[in-house]
Amino acid sequence: MIFDRYKKSFPAKLSLYVISVITILSFVLVGVFYHYSTETLSQEAEDKIESMAAQANLRVSALLSKVEKIPENLGWMIVEYVKEPDSLFGITRRIVKDNPEIFGCAIAFEPYYFPEKGQYFALNSVGSRIWEEIQSPVKISEVVNTLLSEYDVDRETCEKSVMEFIEGLDNAGLLLSN
Repeated sequence: MIFDRYKKSFPAKLSLYVISVITILSFVLVGVFYHYSTETLSQEAEDKIESMAAQANLRVSALLSKVEKIPENLGWMIVEYVKEPDSLFGITRRIVKDNPEIFGCAIAFEPYYFPEKGQYFALNSVGSRIWEEIQSPVKISEVVNTLLSEYDVDRETCEKSVMEFIEGLDNAGLLLSN
């Protein structure tokens, strides 16, 4: 009954059409705005990621450049002291200490360095730290406590790793123990 009046009245029909057109245009504008904003945000995100990747690449390149110069600048020391292998340990420790870009090093000698063993040994930074700690009589618990204070590791894993390392040294005949 009420709608019958709107069907016959021209101003009511016109108002209904205008409201319908405005509603449709509003939805279209919101859709266009949504599309444009997502495209813009995507492009900005891609640009930011690209910029961050370029900056990371520059930092890595600069770091590698520094690290690559170390052997070039100190190679003469290694050649000079190769006849005294024990002094190389001190040199490499000093290189690691003086260069924060380097986290550790290993020295591998020819098998004839330990001719009675018939093999060579190389240590990572943790192994080197354990080796450094056991150069004087020390309890294993003290070595574990030292490593726990320097590395992010739980006690159980640290104890197991230290024991495996020391057993490996002992099996290779590199430890004097009492």
